[in-house]
Amino acid sequence: MTPDEIRALPLFADLSDEGASRLLAGSTELTVAGGQVLALPGDHASGMFVVLDGAVTVERRHGSVEVGAGSFF
Repeated sequence: MTPDEIRALPLFADLSDEGASRLLAGSTELTVAGGQVLALPGDHASGMFVVLDGAVTVERRHGSVEVGAGSFF
C-alpha cells in the first residue's frame, strides 16, 4: 500500500506524506479467510483494523454489525 492509497481512506485523508509513510511502516496488511476470528472480547488491544476490501462482521454486546471497505474497528 502506498501513502496515496492510505489517504484515499477518509480516516487518513489529511495525513502528510511523512505521516502516511510512518503509519504504513508500522502497519501490517492481512488477508483473511471468511469466518476467521481477528480478535475476541477481552483481548488486549494493541492497534486497530482498517478494512481495505470486502466486509467484516464485528460482534458487539448487543448484536453485530457488518462493516466494509474504508471502515475501521
